[in-house]
Amino acid sequence: MEDAHAGHTGHGSRGSSEGLGSLAEMLDLDAEITRSCWDEVTRWIEQAIPTDVRRIVELGAGTGVGTFALAGRFDHAEVIAVDASDEMLDRVREKALDLGVAERIKAVQADLDTDWPETGLVDLTWASMFMHHLTDVDGVLKRIHAATRDGGLIVIAEFTDPPRFLPDDLGFGEPGLESRCIESFKAEGLRSLPSFGLEWGRRLEKAGFSAIEERVFDLEGDDTEPGRLARYGRLWLERVSSAAASHLSSDDLSALKELLAEIGPHSLEERSDLHIHGSRVVVRAAK
Repeated sequence: MEDAHAGHTGHGSRGSSEGLGSLAEMLDLDAEITRSCWDEVTRWIEQAIPTDVRRIVELGAGTGVGTFALAGRFDHAEVIAVDASDEMLDRVREKALDLGVAERIKAVQADLDTDWPETGLVDLTWASMFMHHLTDVDGVLKRIHAATRDGGLIVIAEFTDPPRFLPDDLGFGEPGLESRCIESFKAEGLRSLPSFGLEWGRRLEKAGFSAIEERVFDLEGDDTEPGRLARYGRLWLERVSSAAASHLSSDDLSALKELLAEIGPHSLEERSDLHIHGSRVVVRAAK
């Protein structure tokens, strides 16, 4: 349910097969490692939505992490996974077959800045770490409003604090490396993504939504096998450091190289102090 924007080809975007493959792996690891957080989010959504949920749309679905979480929470609803990437949607279709829910999952290719798919009336629109990619946010929100059944919801999840994995003092290099990477990463997002950091409540109200509520959810990793957490941390840090590289000193770049080395005393896989933490802001609003 998550997207790392800059350098991270992103939900709803097109990219190289290799780039999309690593993105897909990271999204699936995120879903597994932070499952309890997203269970809490879907419960919060359920509290506000009408009981008879017939149709859900996930925008920027990626591998369908949100699609399948919502299909599990609302087990009689049709869920439409929308993404610009045919490769990602193929993964959604395969996973739907594997889970035995293919009859309730529909994968639809669309570039939401230029096109709104034929969805019919929707009870819930879910967009996790996706809306900041759009160039025509107000237009998209108006189209979502028009497609939403009276009493239906839109729910948007975005970063407050991106995930972090490392201690401040790594035992080598200058302390605070990950914080500097994150700050540079966010600065790059503000520069390169037109809708990064918007005030979503105000935008939703402008589009015609009401009963707007916002909540911050702490992101703490569930107990997991250390190698899996190191793999997730590696995929995330590779993307963050790629976006942040032009803002970092040569010493920081050297330290990053040691962390991301496949083997070596400072590589992520050799560390015993990895721990994921961060937070997400989730905004829900009703028609």
